[in-house]
Amino acid sequence: MSLFTQLKFGLLFFVVALWPGLSWSSEQGQYIIDKIDLTSFPENTSTFAIAQNDSGHLYFANYLNLFKFDGNRITLVAGDLNRHPRSLAFDTDGRLLVGYPGEFGYFANDESGVMTFNDLTPLVRNQVDTVGNITHIAVRPEGVYFRTSKHIYFWRDQQTMTIIESNDGNFKHLYVVDDELFVHRTSMGLFKLHSGRLSRALDGAFFKDKVMKALLKIDGKLMAITQRKGVFVLQGQQFVAWKFKGKAENILRKSRIYTAIGLSNGLLALSVEGENKGLWLLDKKGQMVRHMTTKDGLSNDLINVFFEDNQQGLWSGTENGIDRIGVSSPLTYFDEHDQLQGSIRDVARYDGTLYVTTSRGLFQLQSVEQDRVFVNLFDATQDEYRSCFKLLLTKQGLLAACNTSLYQIKKGELIHLDHIATSGMSVMALLPSDDTAQTQVLIGHDGGLGLLIFEAGYWQYRAVAQSTIDTATVEIGIEGPRLIWLLDAPGTVKRLEFQDSLESTPTVQSFDQNSGLPKGFRAFSKVDGQMVFLSNSGVYRFDGDSSRFVIHDGFAKFAGHRVIGLNESSQYVSLIENVSPERSEGVST
Repeated sequence: MSLFTQLKFGLLFFVVALWPGLSWSSEQGQYIIDKIDLTSFPENTSTFAIAQNDSGHLYFANYLNLFKFDGNRITLVAGDLNRHPRSLAFDTDGRLLVGYPGEFGYFANDESGVMTFNDLTPLVRNQVDTVGNITHIAVRPEGVYFRTSKHIYFWRDQQTMTIIESNDGNFKHLYVVDDELFVHRTSMGLFKLHSGRLSRALDGAFFKDKVMKALLKIDGKLMAITQRKGVFVLQGQQFVAWKFKGKAENILRKSRIYTAIGLSNGLLALSVEGENKGLWLLDKKGQMVRHMTTKDGLSNDLINVFFEDNQQGLWSGTENGIDRIGVSSPLTYFDEHDQLQGSIRDVARYDGTLYVTTSRGLFQLQSVEQDRVFVNLFDATQDEYRSCFKLLLTKQGLLAACNTSLYQIKKGELIHLDHIATSGMSVMALLPSDDTAQTQVLIGHDGGLGLLIFEAGYWQYRAVAQSTIDTATVEIGIEGPRLIWLLDAPGTVKRLEFQDSLESTPTVQSFDQNSGLPKGFRAFSKVDGQMVFLSNSGVYRFDGDSSRFVIHDGFAKFAGHRVIGLNESSQYVSLIENVSPERSEGVST
């Protein structure tokens, strides 16, 4: 969606909830926020209403104008310039219903296909002194309701309009819950509205002294949210107070709720003003899931309206911008807001816990005061600088290759393998050996290449190709039992072919840009058992006949793209598009 502004994340990584048995909430990061770009309409700020048609197009009632967003571009709706729309809805015939101060009607395509406004105000002008500000529209099977503070206009067909008077209490809001329509009246309470007639709702008088902000269903129960008096659920014949838990307990004590919505995934979204301003997401038990403000990427902390689209994305119309928040997406991200520091090098899950290596250390995802944050396993007070690179799962635990040494995590304990006198930069498991009790791991370090063998309860180190490889090895690719590829710190790719075991002297070939190797070579991977080479210019393969690197035909569509990851089944390709001046990250299948 080209008109979404790109979020400029620094150093981050994404977590997708696709692994069997993974607890989604235990590894949920920050939601991705997309923004509608309204910079070409600088005079427009507040958004009051959002609606979506069957084609998926979204409409926004902004302070001065009505906008249409088709997923690629945003346009002004013709015939609506500077008319201050306040409410929107689509009826069963696909007509866009719009309410303005002192006017209401609908947009529909005329015979030439032009979207034209049809004014319904003449149907009531002779019956009321002032039409009023149409701030809510509710579409029901029996007709359409347009609400002002003094009147509700019930439109049953093209020519019939019934007027419902407010009498003693002003009309404050219309709420559609399941198949019922409710209206709150100040000093009188909650009422039902059907076929143009008002009737007292169950325990409706309970709300005569309260300012209601939302009425919805959560976990099958009717929930009423007030501005300052609390949140209530209907139990039997009466509304009772709903208890918040944890951090959410003090929301209502110091803040005002402005609006709310129940989401398809069972969460409750609240727009809150005051000390705890911003967007609050709660689960059905009243536990806080997330508190978001402008610091987390929202356009503004005051949200006027929520809307859930047909893909379960949460839209927020704020005082200064429009956001789409991926609250139902399996994709979330972590960055410095989650205490993750440095350039991200590798990610692995071990024993049910997520670990990340960065240029600032080795981090573990932990639960701290109900938040999920990354904790550096190295003592930050120590003078020794630790930058970590590759992670490798073995039978003996998780190995982390760092600039100072190798480390192993086993049963939650961080073990320094200080008896191995080398700095680790890359680790790679060898192909399974005949001796299943033995674990063998190749390690690339600042002096070349080595072999770790786990025997007699310890990791033992042996040098590999010591007489031929003496530069720092940053990446390792294993194509076969005696065929190994290396990337060294200067950026040269080497092909090592051993005649016998890894203790023998290999035949070494070196490749650079003169061999077709693209600039910005990044990593090795495999597709159908064959080695492939990932770069800033796409996915390459090695042509043995010409001893040159060429674009891999199976990934030709990624030529010119920076490819940073590829799984062996080639179902998922991680890439960063080369879009100037900004680059957008993504995953392609």
